Amino acid sequence: DLQKALIYAGPDDYVPIVVMMEEFPARNELLAEVRGLNREDRRRHVVSTLKALSERDQRPVHTLLAEEVDETRNVRVLWGINGVALEATPRVIERLASLPGVSRVLYDRAQGHPERPGVDHTEGAGPTGGDTSGPNPDATVADEVVIMGAQQVWDELGYTGAGVIVAVIDTGIDPTHPDLADHMWTNLDEVPYNGLDDDSNGYVDDTWGWDFCLDNNDPSGGAHGTQVAGQVAGDGTDGIVTGMAPDAELMALGIDCDMPSAGWAASDYALAEGAHIITQSYSWWWTDLPDYEAFRRQTDTELAAGVIHANSAGNHGGDVFTYPLPYNISTPANCPAPWIHPDQTLAGGISGV
Repeated sequence: DLQKALIYAGPDDYVPIVVMMEEFPARNELLAEVRGLNREDRRRHVVSTLKALSERDQRPVHTLLAEEVDETRNVRVLWGINGVALEATPRVIERLASLPGVSRVLYDRAQGHPERPGVDHTEGAGPTGGDTSGPNPDATVADEVVIMGAQQVWDELGYTGAGVIVAVIDTGIDPTHPDLADHMWTNLDEVPYNGLDDDSNGYVDDTWGWDFCLDNNDPSGGAHGTQVAGQVAGDGTDGIVTGMAPDAELMALGIDCDMPSAGWAASDYALAEGAHIITQSYSWWWTDLPDYEAFRRQTDTELAAGVIHANSAGNHGGDVFTYPLPYNISTPANCPAPWIHPDQTLAGGISGV
């Protein structure tokens, strides 16, 4: 935890932290504000409201950071949870923790776990030009896709994922994979390779996503994220249809490092850039001591914005000795669902997962 990290840190060492602010809207307030809005207006309202809150509420933090520029680095605003991620020396961390309006300071280091998931670009009719020609008719449909009933959804209901942008928060995606190349989301507001932040979103040349660990515009690393993307939109160009939604577009967001703030920043990016769904087969276990309140803020923000978040639940369902109930479900998968089941007798809240 943070106290232990500070004990072992030298006076000039940089410690990764997240400064959490006290103020955050109650989930029912945000949901009431967006009730009746269409999906796009709902998303825009939540993004603008929480960005404005962060700008106003975090002023004392940024004023202090301006004074301590020689002992801080890698500052990132996490507006979706009203937090600030950065690296700072122990002395500066003590100053930050004492500021009015600061709820707590988190140690931004907890082992994240990618979990076992249960070509040239062709211009198409998707939201940003992705292919929408459907699954390859000459390909074999994977058994698990058949079992899940995807073919009936495609053929009888006509839903193939066309028009849907799915943010894949994971290790990254190989954009050259033949089953995925025509389905990569494109940031139409960014001019490729000009070294400028054309859309003023804080990310330079983020034409198809971002790597929030390496802090660059190449989220192509990691076979795990590519496999997850294939389960979303693999269209069978290479011979086997593996995707449940073979006409969807894929926004690649890499978080393959031990920093929960990378996941929160990726969620902020997905909401701001118009993702309709988030899928994340990457989570933090009970033994990692995740900050549950911060993750709940993230998923409440996603729900208010009209974005559903599908997350892996960990691989410890039967290991109740090491991971006792209910902690055998990893976070953020342990955040509530967007609805309460009709048979559910225990009254509880809702969230985005």
